[in-house]
Amino acid sequence: MVKLSEQNQKTFDQLYSLWQSNRLAPGILLHGPNHGAAIIGCQELLTKVHGKVFSFESINPDVFVAGHLMQEEGGQSLSVDIIRQARSFAYKSSVTGGPRFLIIDHAESMTHQAQNALLKILETPPANVFFVLIASHLHGVIATIRSRCQFYAIADHDYETFVEAAKEVGLTTDENTLKWLCALTHGDPVAAKQATDFDFSGFETGIDQLICSEDARLLLKMVPSLSGQKNKPLFDLFMNGLLLTLSEIKNQLLNKQCSLSVENFSKWAEATSLDKIAYTYQDLLALMRQHNQLGLDARQTLVNAIQIFGKITGDPL
Repeated sequence: MVKLSEQNQKTFDQLYSLWQSNRLAPGILLHGPNHGAAIIGCQELLTKVHGKVFSFESINPDVFVAGHLMQEEGGQSLSVDIIRQARSFAYKSSVTGGPRFLIIDHAESMTHQAQNALLKILETPPANVFFVLIASHLHGVIATIRSRCQFYAIADHDYETFVEAAKEVGLTTDENTLKWLCALTHGDPVAAKQATDFDFSGFETGIDQLICSEDARLLLKMVPSLSGQKNKPLFDLFMNGLLLTLSEIKNQLLNKQCSLSVENFSKWAEATSLDKIAYTYQDLLALMRQHNQLGLDARQTLVNAIQIFGKITGDPL
């Protein structure tokens, strides 16, 4: 089984201890971008509680799981119908006589109507029923739900833990790619394994050509392979890769430790300034928000992102 980092293991050990002492809150909100660690920890917790191995792919009559396959199946949101199913499950009697768990994965993707429906259950939860919400960020969950949950932050995995976990899931690649994947997936080996099709070597070379020669052709050649609906994980890697590159160049300028070991960072830092990096970073974030909120064309968003990134040299494309 893939191991958790020491910090995340302590979090789930604490949850199990609270359950053993009958002090576990009926509403639990696990939050953080390391989605894989939240899933692994939940599986460990429910395995201990029910006394038999549990996984999100298995069937347990006292566990209801919603949203786990949503992204794999191309879904965008969790509907109110799913929460109504959860409500029906919550008020049924336990099959085994033990506790019942309702796990809402990607909870930040619930529609507003779905969140209001969930809120009604959380306001008067049935006895011995526990809700576990997993969210990559808190701002996607309405305040009234957050107020009825205990928060537990899921930490990024450090590089050493990530490398060990990567071996467990069969992820084998070069060290430079592993460092990119660790940084971009927050140490989630499952997410990293799904992202191995991304050409990090080509990405680095394209960044180098754009910064040093104002030549965007190589990055633009990557756009078609990142634009399809099924390629959203690769689209996200590209966009977040640009942001991470800016952060690493900033660290180089401030003489801070970098997560990556790209030799070109010092050369790239000489071609820009902290002010230019700050403006470019904010413009990229605004573009990503606009893309997500308005559902803009992925191809055009990528082209726009490359144009924005080129501004760190002070010479817009």
